[in-house]
Amino acid sequence: MSIHDEVIAGVHRILGVNGLLVRDGLTHSEIQFQYALRVAEGFTRPENPDDARTRINLQEAQTGTGKTLGYLVPLLLCSALTGKRVMVSTHTRALQKQILDKDAALAQRWVAEVTGRALTVRRRVGRANYLSPFGCQQLLAELESATPPAKAEADCLERILAWLNATDKLGRPQNSGVLDDCLADLELDTLPAGISRGRITLNQDCPAAEQQHYLTDVALSKAADVVVVNHALLMMHAFRWAQILDDQQGDEARTARFIVADEADRLPDAAASIIGADLTLHQMMMLAQDVGKLYPGASNAVEAIQTLHDEVKAMRTPSTAVLALLEGDDNSQRLAQRVVQANNAAKAVASRISRLLTRGEAELGQHDKLARFVDMSNDLALFATAMQAHDNTAVVSWSPVRAYPALRIGRPNPGRLLSRLWRDRTDAMDDTLPSPDPLDAILFTSATLSVPGKPMPMAFDEFAQSVGVIRVPRKGESISIHRAQTDLYAQFEPARFGDLQFVLADPRVPNPSAGDGAETDRHESNPEWLDYCAHVVDQAWESGGRVLVLTLSHADTRALHERLQGRPVAEHLLWHHAGEPLHSLTANYINAERAVLLTPGGWEGLDLPGMVPNLVISRIPFTPPQNADAEILRTHLAALGYAPDKIKAALASKATNAARRKLAQGIGRAIRTKTDKATIWIADPRFPLPEIMEGSLDPILMDALPRHVQRMMLHCIPPRFRSSSFAEAKLCLRDNGLYRPD
Repeated sequence: MSIHDEVIAGVHRILGVNGLLVRDGLTHSEIQFQYALRVAEGFTRPENPDDARTRINLQEAQTGTGKTLGYLVPLLLCSALTGKRVMVSTHTRALQKQILDKDAALAQRWVAEVTGRALTVRRRVGRANYLSPFGCQQLLAELESATPPAKAEADCLERILAWLNATDKLGRPQNSGVLDDCLADLELDTLPAGISRGRITLNQDCPAAEQQHYLTDVALSKAADVVVVNHALLMMHAFRWAQILDDQQGDEARTARFIVADEADRLPDAAASIIGADLTLHQMMMLAQDVGKLYPGASNAVEAIQTLHDEVKAMRTPSTAVLALLEGDDNSQRLAQRVVQANNAAKAVASRISRLLTRGEAELGQHDKLARFVDMSNDLALFATAMQAHDNTAVVSWSPVRAYPALRIGRPNPGRLLSRLWRDRTDAMDDTLPSPDPLDAILFTSATLSVPGKPMPMAFDEFAQSVGVIRVPRKGESISIHRAQTDLYAQFEPARFGDLQFVLADPRVPNPSAGDGAETDRHESNPEWLDYCAHVVDQAWESGGRVLVLTLSHADTRALHERLQGRPVAEHLLWHHAGEPLHSLTANYINAERAVLLTPGGWEGLDLPGMVPNLVISRIPFTPPQNADAEILRTHLAALGYAPDKIKAALASKATNAARRKLAQGIGRAIRTKTDKATIWIADPRFPLPEIMEGSLDPILMDALPRHVQRMMLHCIPPRFRSSSFAEAKLCLRDNGLYRPD
């Protein structure tokens, strides 16, 4: 029997109608079963036995599908049956905890029964997630000696230190050393305001004795069959050519061959945070000078980086803080030459240092700086490529005080980074690190991968391109140069999960802003509409239960908060200030039965099961037309010769697709469990009315203001509600309560 057939048979034995999960008291879910079969096909189905390219699949599974067990079972079956290492990456710690504490243990037990092999599962988090005993002690001393003493913060640190230092009867550490585990065990939602994570967690300069928890976990995770990581670590793993999370040493070195990226819609953000980060030339120059003292033969690299630093610094003018480097511009051409020279010189040195580090010939005290120089060389190579690529825009910036120059990829392409996990490394710029073998398979899955309303598989194209997967038409079918199996692209939705009712905007109120769509000259909110939106929030609160209000900006949040003062709802308001962590507010929201939370930060990732009986969507979530990403894209397309109308259309299409995905994510905040019941209040009159209302002669509808209704936004509502409860929607009148048109 082939691996494909064995994995499929294992899915049937575990998740089938009479599978092991039913024997263990769980309920068979046909939608979960079908999802798991698709995942298994994507992992194991060969297109061509001689084709070693990675199998790439996208599966959208809405909340209630049973997605986590649906991919863990085939993933662990692949590991057990092939002996290969596998990996799961998530965006949120909450999902990572759910996998480690619950779902992975179930899948482990079932897979062991089916295959006879017991797999090991480990978590891997970054160094900065671990507590530093010295950092905690030092901050505690400062807090105790402060005038007046910071008693609450000091008491909290004492509890953290007691947790960190706890041992069993044999003197072994009793806890993980991870700050988030500590907060959970101590039943703390967040750190007190006087304690910053950076002061009490590890960094690279901490002594080895302090890093024992971290180093032990790294070793265990590299030896594990299944490793659970977050997206930031996965992106760094890809950035360093699979050198971070896998064990590359020894005769029995194992690399992850199958990867599941859950909450995959957040991967582009994680990738952009790495490849879009500033490459500070001042720090690069200082590091190069240090390496020049440690490593003979680095003088050319030091000189080239110094020249690049001086050249960029001299480009600054009093009126320029950021400069996009465009093809044909004299400054850009001159700088491009300097970047190439510095890149070539640094690459030559980094290649030799990399071999020296691989052989273990560097002295212990020199290892860190030499390794950082290799990383820096790869950062510079990435920027050099961005200057030449049509899908990126290279940017130069200067710090406001000392005018330190920095290089930045203004429009980073996350796909260029992530695709390192599945494409052969043939570029000469990348020869400073060993080349990994391509993955066997990778699955991207989430509740929102597609653009709502677009046909399959095109609905996935925008996300697929963002992670480096390109479909290529051939003979009327869509296949991929990356072996993406588009016939396995699928959307899964539970037939019954939760209950939604809808209250829509009064069609007589004005638009939220002066414009009428994604591209508008003004994005400031209309004061008259803000008055109406506050009325909707008040009506939602009057209906009973908690209210979650999703806004588009901190300015709108503040304006709504001001308008709700003087009403009974005012004493129940929690409003999200700029820079304030959202989780501190959600704790208060959970603890108050009538709380109203106003936030622009809750559209995705906010998990409040049973806690959102009322969800207010303030407006369709179009991004402001003058946002930085749009401006960089506008400049980039103009440099490529696009006509103004084509640029405007491209920006509008991008904004509309993004708004549709974000709105679907926002609506999903109301249903987190199968028993959740919620009312969705939509205060934006551009949202379409039910079809049954469109031909009505009701006087309220006849007085509707003329506007461009965003009809495609209707697809953001799960289909099971569009044909039922949405048809029974009511209106929230601007001068009265709820109203059902004739």
